[in-house]
Amino acid sequence: MVITDIKRKGKSEIYKVFVNDEFFSLFEGEVIVKNHIKIGVEYDSEKLNTFKNESDIIVCYEMALNYVSKSIKTKLQVKTYLKKYKFGNEIIDSSIKKLEDYGYINDGYYANLVVGSMSNNRGKRYIKNQLMLKGVSEQNINCALENIENEDETCKNVATKWLKGKPLPLDKKNKEKLYRFLLCRGFEYETIKRVMNNKNIFGEEDGWN
Repeated sequence: MVITDIKRKGKSEIYKVFVNDEFFSLFEGEVIVKNHIKIGVEYDSEKLNTFKNESDIIVCYEMALNYVSKSIKTKLQVKTYLKKYKFGNEIIDSSIKKLEDYGYINDGYYANLVVGSMSNNRGKRYIKNQLMLKGVSEQNINCALENIENEDETCKNVATKWLKGKPLPLDKKNKEKLYRFLLCRGFEYETIKRVMNNKNIFGEEDGWN
């Protein structure tokens, strides 16, 4: 196995190492220097993989740290990102655990942020689905959703904005459109029903019915 090229990855101290003209792995700069890894040098596979494992531990963590430093991420997002670079599961889990210990990954905090940013125009069902897609646990999701004090008021505000410019009272067709709109926004049927039966919104006594 002959090292045929070594290319720096951006401005980092991480390098792309090519073996027999094919990409082999990402190597950390210190590992390259310490082990005298140079273009044209031949290694047996066992020795080269030893260097790779040594480097993977460092590179995986550095890449994960850089990833979460740009914006807050969940554990699943970080894991999915690292898997693209073919790191082993043990190395990935070790890096994630380290980031959790240092407070760089906190799914409970992430859930609270999402609830805070979405709860002014989305229903609990929508928010819950979004958090589940990001791999947040049901326990963390439910704890975060407890911060929503009055979903009816949010649903009412969203409905009121939708109604702007539309003649009242609404005809049956527009009421069905509004219902579907609120449903897509993640509000529960019972919440929508209470809001749409509010005569103060529709300017009529019977609301939605």
